[in-house]
Amino acid sequence: MARLPSRLEADSSSSSSKNPVGDFEEPPSQFIRMLLQYFLPHASQLGFFLDPDRFYDRALLPLQFGDPHRPSPGLLCVVYLWGIHFSKGTSPPGFSEPDLLHRSRQYISLEISSPVHIEQTIQAQILLGTYLFRNKSLLQAELHSSGAATAILGYRLHQIRSARASTNIFGPLSGSLPKDAVEEGERIRGFWAVTFLQTSLCLTFNENRPFCVLESLGPDIDTPWPLEIADYHAGVLPSDYLGQQSIKHLLLDDSFPASPVCMLQAKASVFLYHVLRLPPGEPPVMVSPKMTSYSWLDTRISQFWQSLPPLHVFSSTADPSGSRSLALAHALIAAAAIKLHQRATASVAAHAQAKSVSAACGILECLRAREGLTVHPVVGALCALACGVLMVEVRTVRGFREAWSASMGTPMTPPTSEENDLVVGIRDGLATMAVYCKESSLMAQQFKLVQEQFESM
Repeated sequence: MARLPSRLEADSSSSSSKNPVGDFEEPPSQFIRMLLQYFLPHASQLGFFLDPDRFYDRALLPLQFGDPHRPSPGLLCVVYLWGIHFSKGTSPPGFSEPDLLHRSRQYISLEISSPVHIEQTIQAQILLGTYLFRNKSLLQAELHSSGAATAILGYRLHQIRSARASTNIFGPLSGSLPKDAVEEGERIRGFWAVTFLQTSLCLTFNENRPFCVLESLGPDIDTPWPLEIADYHAGVLPSDYLGQQSIKHLLLDDSFPASPVCMLQAKASVFLYHVLRLPPGEPPVMVSPKMTSYSWLDTRISQFWQSLPPLHVFSSTADPSGSRSLALAHALIAAAAIKLHQRATASVAAHAQAKSVSAACGILECLRAREGLTVHPVVGALCALACGVLMVEVRTVRGFREAWSASMGTPMTPPTSEENDLVVGIRDGLATMAVYCKESSLMAQQFKLVQEQFESM
């Protein structure tokens, strides 16, 4: 059993005379290996952006807990937390989910002030934020996502490979440049993982939140779009590549060539966030009119959506991670379409509602549940959004039937095939949520609310 080394204890001495987590002991390596094997198959769905093979090898090094050659204590504890969560089995004393949640929070709080590896601290914040998100602690999840965003701002990870000559691309990290292309890729992926988590929380809260990277840094984001870890190993990102204003180019003029799924998910979440935060009324003076134009954004979202590979490109059995990530990209861009169409003016309202219904059906189709499938907690908000759109349409169709019958003085006509199809779609959405809510208290709450709305319809 290994004990936290005195190096980290010294880091915390200024805030506490006694390190409250300095007595943590890891279980045997066989148990750690088992937890990693529970966690890693689901890691990409939870915002894990590091090289999984490197992480696995370093986590199992026969070195003390806290040794700088192993992952940081905060990151290890939150990975162990997820492993215990997925294992659903017995755990050694002091290694329950509540124990590990407590340890994760405290180690991360120590590491924020003096991170040895900033990308590991950001990774720990994302994984802990996602765990809390999944378990209905939304404000705590937001706290950790904001902590990761603050680190991104402080270390200028939004300007990696920036073409702006005056930019110091690693800020305080200039003395700790990435050791190789893979480590640089981890930082790039880490930046976009934070933006995805923050967008997911905004959708779930159904409102703009006080501090989001895409809001605060939007025009200054030059970091390249993320690639898969294997792409960085293969040197796919040219060594002389420089970028500028990634978000602006996505919204205004980028083409949409074949891309890695992680890039598609990142771009879909940016479209969604941009629509969620559109200001009411006239666009601000400093914003391109196109970037807030309903017709322009409708076209751009449609172009991007049509460029996505069909869902069957990835086998759900041979490549379950790729399959789930692609499905999520489809669902996110469909949600962006819905949120845009809900802002439509009266002159195009009927057309916009028809598009919303189509997008809602698309969300429920691509997120169709299978037992034992682990998904990101934003899936609950996506399903709830889609079911809500279909319920609005059912009420509209029924209203027409009622008005027609009243005007003709005849009994209510039977439901049309269109109305029946909508009801079937809602039931399918509820069936999907019923499967996912077994693993998430947040989704259980969302399922209950949608079910109550459906039953009272």
